[in-house]
Amino acid sequence: MSQNYDKRAREAIALQIKNLSAAQVQTFGEILSANPEQLPPSVERWQIHPGDMVKEMRTDDPVVLDYVSGMPLLVIYEGDMQSVYYLDRVLMLRPGIRFSIAALGNGCEISCRTNQPGRLQLLACHPAEEFSGAASELKLEQLYTFFYQECASDFYFRGEQHEAFELVYVDRGELHNLAGGADILLQQQQLMLIGQNVWHMQYADLPVSFLTVSFRAAVLPCSQLTGRAITLSARQISLVQQMLNAHNAESYAYDCVESLLKLLLADMLRNTDKQLPVCSAQRLPATSHAEQRIVDKLIQIVSARAGEKLSLQALADEAHISTTYLHRLFRSQLGMTPGTYIAKIRAEESKLLLRSGTLSMGEIAKKAAAMEGADFVALILEGGDPNGVNKSVDELIAVVKDVADSIDAPLVVEGCKNVEKDAELLPKVAEALQGRNVLILSEKEENYKAIGAAAGLAYNQIVGAESAVDINLAKQLNVVTTQLGVDAKKIVMNIGSAAAGYGYEYVVSTMDRIKGAALGQNDNMLQMPIITPVSAETWAVKEATASEADMPEWGSADERGIDMEVMTAAADLAAGSDAVILRHPESVKTISKLIKALA
Repeated sequence: MSQNYDKRAREAIALQIKNLSAAQVQTFGEILSANPEQLPPSVERWQIHPGDMVKEMRTDDPVVLDYVSGMPLLVIYEGDMQSVYYLDRVLMLRPGIRFSIAALGNGCEISCRTNQPGRLQLLACHPAEEFSGAASELKLEQLYTFFYQECASDFYFRGEQHEAFELVYVDRGELHNLAGGADILLQQQQLMLIGQNVWHMQYADLPVSFLTVSFRAAVLPCSQLTGRAITLSARQISLVQQMLNAHNAESYAYDCVESLLKLLLADMLRNTDKQLPVCSAQRLPATSHAEQRIVDKLIQIVSARAGEKLSLQALADEAHISTTYLHRLFRSQLGMTPGTYIAKIRAEESKLLLRSGTLSMGEIAKKAAAMEGADFVALILEGGDPNGVNKSVDELIAVVKDVADSIDAPLVVEGCKNVEKDAELLPKVAEALQGRNVLILSEKEENYKAIGAAAGLAYNQIVGAESAVDINLAKQLNVVTTQLGVDAKKIVMNIGSAAAGYGYEYVVSTMDRIKGAALGQNDNMLQMPIITPVSAETWAVKEATASEADMPEWGSADERGIDMEVMTAAADLAAGSDAVILRHPESVKTISKLIKALA
């Protein structure tokens, strides 16, 4: 952002953040539905951290921005003026709009979609603004946002999770709040407090008006206030009204709002015994303090030992309970199975390690190789894509060597999916890994000479021959690869994949024809083993990507993704695939058990 703000303006900027409503964005964009039927095909994930330079951008194409995590801010530039919006839903910007993304709190992540990669123009870079919220001598630790919304029938907010406390007060109508495993109905003049890092969503069948305040507090006995609907007294309703009036004032708005918020919270805490919760009955089963202590202990164990092979029996033994009781506690308290929770913690740990750089890729690969049921490790060098991060060949080779030196398991190395870059990259990978048990995935018709000659001839590696889902194309690539001099026994086919239910019948029929020709007709150009990259397809379909807020009737998003991956992998193996590449630890464990049971 520009530097023409004075200090006081910067301090007040949190209260200048606007709600991302249809009325607010009509001059520069459009709010899309939670599940738009058509989105631009090119997608990037942007992570914004505190202190990052603010990038002012413009595009000649429509841009679709979507919340992923954290508390993202959208800055719109109009001449010398800037407007700041809280990005909590799917927004399409019109062509020609200048904008940037900033973050509240500890950072954020969004997705950005365009019709084709590279269409965004970087106009300028500005020093990061201090989106630090309100500050006064009489303060909560930080005040972030203050929104009053008047919503029509069938209001639906798909959900978010962030580090701030969130206070919701219903002025008119009724509002459902899904938070902490409960569906809490807030009626007129009722309030609830949502704790830190609690996923929550909202919906209403009829018109509703409500206030949302997000803030950070150093000390707040939130257990007395969170997870319940509190009917406010006349005095407390008056304090809320004063907050609304103060926020609309031209001067000292945040000082007054902060003071009134603190007074409101204090008054509620003093009277919590008199203000019994009025909530809907759709709660997870209540638990005793003893059960809560057990769950807390289990979470601590999982967090401390996320990098180890931790069986459910071992986890139950450490807590001195049965595995049956273990499952019930996790289902009732966390809404998921223990296995799913462990896998989720491991996935989040891996993301953190990658971002923080505290562990090398080799050390992370070592943890992956230790997963129950893992037979090999697959390394995908997607960072080399010229249309993405575009890491150099030397950078990627350093990663490859680090991973190979860190594991004893066989290694599959896949390129960046750009045929020109892979023609340069994968021969160097084969050279760096000569003498090791490695599959170089994948050579294609456009680059088979470079990759096949290097991997299959010069360095005696196994060559992954990748073609579209077509028996003739698969056979032709095997033929030309062997004509280079590559031993047919050193070729593994990748004939493509699809998630179950997404054109998967073509994969099955192609595998069936390949196996029929190989075995029934003794076609030696189709007798090579088949490897199938299942994860690349299954984790991209709507069953795996749709949030629980968008599709609450579908159940846990993590479990849906695992189910899709397991079903597709099992079907691939039954159809004729000899190996599958999977992503989730639970999927790896399940498919490994399936293979052993059928062996």
